[in-house]
Amino acid sequence: MLVLLPPSQGKSAPDRGRRAGLSTLVYPRLREPRERLVEAVDPGLRTAPAVPAAELYTGVLFAALRLADLPWDGVLIASALW
Repeated sequence: MLVLLPPSQGKSAPDRGRRAGLSTLVYPRLREPRERLVEAVDPGLRTAPAVPAAELYTGVLFAALRLADLPWDGVLIASALW
């Protein structure tokens, strides 16, 4: 089963973490378009700290679903940026 979630309006602000690896995101063939988008929107995202979505999103839906406990192979978060 695949669960598609919208991004949460509530987000934490990570102060440390590895930078986002665009090649490690789902659908690797989108790496080049993602790189162009990051460059156009905010090049600082290339070096900004990144954390797993389960630690980033703080909205009611994510809290109720206990996102960290869901199997990641069946959960996608639709993010306009990523």
